[in-house]
Amino acid sequence: MTLSWKSQEKNLESVKEVILALIAKQPIPAAAKLNWEGNELCIRIEHGGKSELRLEIKETSDGVCIIETKRELAFLHRAFAGIVESAIDKVLAHAGFSKG
Repeated sequence: MTLSWKSQEKNLESVKEVILALIAKQPIPAAAKLNWEGNELCIRIEHGGKSELRLEIKETSDGVCIIETKRELAFLHRAFAGIVESAIDKVLAHAGFSKG
């Protein structure tokens, strides 16, 4: 299942700044590294294997949306990835996004 979120906000750069500020305040496991690569939020876990999730942020006529573009999970990370996804979901909810 592909994850996606939507926001009524129309300014992509301001949304990215808000998300980055909220991520800095959110407790995310130390093994997970988050950074922007262009318009994709990349979440990497490199402990006991390698996993990567990518979330693309883009402007639409209805606002800004975020769509999961990549999900590669190491076997040992499957349960751990749920914790990271939950943290990201909280950040995006605080940034004004709704899941769907």
